[in-house]
Amino acid sequence: PSKESLEKDWVLWKKFAEKVIDVIRRNDPNSVIIVGGLFWAHDISFVERNPIGRENIVYAVHPYPSSLHYFRTWDDAFGKIQGKYPVYVTEFGYSFKTFLKQREIQEKIREYLPSINRYIKEIRNNKKNKKYVDKLLKDMLNEIYGNEQANKYLSQLIKNYKAQIKSYLDSKNIGWTAWSFSVGWTAWPFSLGWRSKLLKDKNYTPTDSGEFFRDWLLERE
Repeated sequence: PSKESLEKDWVLWKKFAEKVIDVIRRNDPNSVIIVGGLFWAHDISFVERNPIGRENIVYAVHPYPSSLHYFRTWDDAFGKIQGKYPVYVTEFGYSFKTFLKQREIQEKIREYLPSINRYIKEIRNNKKNKKYVDKLLKDMLNEIYGNEQANKYLSQLIKNYKAQIKSYLDSKNIGWTAWSFSVGWTAWPFSLGWRSKLLKDKNYTPTDSGEFFRDWLLERE
């Protein structure tokens, strides 16, 4: 989307949200209501000029790694709003797969592993066969994870994201909830589910992101 189209989308979204809020208020006049931003809840920059015209509103954002490649920075998309209006991160997280969703990163991975092009071609040709596509994705991921250069590249991206998001949200004093306290939920296709999970198993063993968010919370004890 362009900046201009998003501006128009915000006006439409705001009108719709206010209608829904009015229905909620008739049943619960005092509750706090969370309204998400645009572009997968990344962008609430429009709030500064055109806020939701109701009381007790919190604005939600989802600063996943893909938002680093969005045409507005975190500061422009939601950071400048904090302090003027309540901002809350209602969903975010990371895994190798979260980064593989991004086109720029896919292109870089292809440099290390030209062989994955055959997987991509096969996946495109068999989109309706979910079981087969899921198997192809798993095989492709295993090949990526097994490549030293690709693995090192993705690991550095994760390290950078963890440092950046922690520093940013702490400096802005923005509260958050991480995605997702689950063993299995990501999103279809399951082998390339772009959302992150915090648990490896039903014994509550944390994933890398689970450890990261747990340690972040423990700092606040």
